Amino acid sequence: MNRKQLMVMWIVIGVIGLMCLFPPWEETYPLRSPASYALIFSPPIGLGVRLDLARLLPPLAVAIIVGGALIITFRDRKPPHSGQ
Repeated sequence: MNRKQLMVMWIVIGVIGLMCLFPPWEETYPLRSPASYALIFSPPIGLGVRLDLARLLPPLAVAIIVGGALIITFRDRKPPHSGQ
């Protein structure tokens, strides 16, 4: 990996880490409804609060896909073989 790829990789790891550190929550009682984003170790106060994976997984997937695309884009290009 070259320097640009390493930078992209660490930025994506940081973004994913922050998304997982402050995930979205949902209230499940009395009705399911979105709650706020809160620290994973300190969920919002309420009855029946759980992680909202439906709101967490799409941004994680986008971060992974964009990061992978940027890593591929920044790869070192080898000159074409001249055949001599």
